Amino acid sequence: MMPEGIKQNKARVILQHLSEAWRCWKANIPWKVKHLIVLEKKLNYAIQIRKILRIQVPGLPTPVENMILRYVKAKADWWTNSAHYNRERVRRGATVDKTVCKKNLGRLTRLYLKAEQERQHNYLKDGPYISAEEAVAVYTTTVHWLESRRFSPIPFPPLSYKHDTKLLILALERLKEAYSVKNRLNQSQREELALIEQAYDNPHEALSRIKRHMLTQRAFKVIFILL
Repeated sequence: MMPEGIKQNKARVILQHLSEAWRCWKANIPWKVKHLIVLEKKLNYAIQIRKILRIQVPGLPTPVENMILRYVKAKADWWTNSAHYNRERVRRGATVDKTVCKKNLGRLTRLYLKAEQERQHNYLKDGPYISAEEAVAVYTTTVHWLESRRFSPIPFPPLSYKHDTKLLILALERLKEAYSVKNRLNQSQREELALIEQAYDNPHEALSRIKRHMLTQRAFKVIFILL
């Protein structure tokens, strides 16, 4: 596999570049040889210390670089096919080890992120795929469709409502009941319970803080409402 004219004692360096090129492919970053990685291992008080020294080199020969690119392409094809094959086994309900399922999910996530990053890169390079006139036409058509359906935006709740304090107290009581049935609370649950009790003691200040956060922030906790 070693190209002609390359010394055999360079195999260790080439293997290091093979590993680095594969890690670059998985991280979706370009691989270009600009430095040589030399690992120096020392033993200090039974602790292994690895120092990475970067020594500037002109680059790899073209045959070696082509060999590394062929290796990365072949391994990437095998890696991608293996990920889709294991996902198909999981989808069919076959017996798959739990560790394999976790690794397969990580591989599919990495492949999705690579594809999405490539799509965004192509959009920045070739896009936008729609002209300004087409965008105006789409926007105008949407506005006319909403007007024909008599669409009206949902207004923001009024800042002053005569029953808002009572509704807040009822909601806080419901939340306190949910925590009272639990014997043990973790750190986040204890913090939430302290905030609920503080808001229950001073509902007007808590209500003004809630309205201010709703107007200025978009950090909410997901809740489920059963009707």
